[in-house]
Amino acid sequence: MAFVRVVIQKPINGVSGGVQTVMGDGVGGTSTNVVMVFPNADQVDDSTTTNKFAIGTNTGDETTGTIQTKRPLKTVNSQSIEGTGNIDVGGVSNVYESNTITFTNTTSDYFGKKETPLTGELILDDTGAVTAGTAIVYYNNATLNIDTDVSFESGSFIPNELNQLIIVRDADGFYTLGIINEKIPFSGFYYLNVNSNDIVYGSLDNTFTIFDNQYLEMKVKFDTLATPNILAGSGSRTNTYSRITDASTFGYREHFSGSDTVALLPTLSVDTWYTIRILNNNGVDFSLFVDGLEYTGLNSALFVSAYKQFFCSNADNLVPYNTESMNGSIEYIDFNGSMMRFDNTSDTHMLGSNTMTIKSISGVDVSTLFTPIP
Repeated sequence: MAFVRVVIQKPINGVSGGVQTVMGDGVGGTSTNVVMVFPNADQVDDSTTTNKFAIGTNTGDETTGTIQTKRPLKTVNSQSIEGTGNIDVGGVSNVYESNTITFTNTTSDYFGKKETPLTGELILDDTGAVTAGTAIVYYNNATLNIDTDVSFESGSFIPNELNQLIIVRDADGFYTLGIINEKIPFSGFYYLNVNSNDIVYGSLDNTFTIFDNQYLEMKVKFDTLATPNILAGSGSRTNTYSRITDASTFGYREHFSGSDTVALLPTLSVDTWYTIRILNNNGVDFSLFVDGLEYTGLNSALFVSAYKQFFCSNADNLVPYNTESMNGSIEYIDFNGSMMRFDNTSDTHMLGSNTMTIKSISGVDVSTLFTPIP
C-alpha cells in the first residue's frame, strides 16, 4: 500500500500537542481521523488579502484594457464584447420603410416591400457602411431617381412598375446597381426589325433632350456592320447622328460643329444583342456605355443631345438623309427611365408621354416589321 506523509506543525482545529503524522488510515497509526476545516469568508482579512471566497455579482471594475492585459479578446464587427445589448454579427436582414438607403449589412437589408414599394428620390447614405454592404430596394417611380451616381449598372428600369434594385457598396465607396423587374409576359412584346433596303425610321412628336445626368439607352443587334447603323438623330438638321460606324467605331455628329468617333474594344459582332447607353455627365461631356463598358470624354460640342428621330440620319422635316439607316433589330428604347417596349404591331408607340410613329420610305406595311419575343 502507498502512503502519503504530511507533517503537521500547527494545532489542528485548536487542539495542541506534539507533532503528529497523518497517515492514510489515521493519526500516528491510530484509527482517529483528522478533520481539516477551511476558513469561511468572514475569517479572511479583506484589508490585506483579496477575498477569493466571496460570492456575488461582478461589479464591472474590469476595463477593456485590464481584460486585454490578462487575456486578449477579439472584437465583433469592430465592437467590444463588453457592455449591454446585442452585437449584429450578420446573417439577419432588416426591413426599413425609408428612402435613406444604408449599407451596414453584408447579407442585405431591405428597403420598402413588394406590397408597399418606395417612391421618390433614393438617398444613398455611407454612415456606418461596410465593405460589400448591400441594400435591396423595392421601388416604383416614374424615373430612376437616385441622389448619387452609380459606377456600374445592369438591367433596365421600367417606369411606374415594380423594380427591385440591388445596390452594393465596395471598399472604395463605389456603387454597383442591378435592376430586376417583375416577370414580363414577353409573349405580348415584339422586336422591331429595320434595314437599309427599305429605310424605316421612328419620329417623335416632341424632342427628347438628354439633360445633365440623364441618358438615352437602346437594346439592339445588327445584321451587318459593314455599313453604318444609325441609332438616333435630332430630326431637324441634315446628317446629324449617333451611330455605330463599323464593328470598332462609334461615331457622332452635330451638323454645324462637326463630328468625332470613339474606338470600340472589344469590337462588335453581328447578330449579338448590345445595350448601348449615352450619358450626359453634368453637361460637361458625354460617356458611351456598351454592355456596361464605359468610354469617356465624348465632346459635348459635337454631340447630339436632343433627339427626335431614330434608326436613320436626319434632314430637315424628318426626311431621312441619303440611305443611312439601321440594319438590325431593336428591343426597347429608354429615355432616362421612360421606356418604350413594342407591345403592338401598329405604326404608333409610346415613349413616356411622347408618341413615336414608325414610318417606311417605300410604304411597306409596318406590321410586317415586328417579330414576337419568344
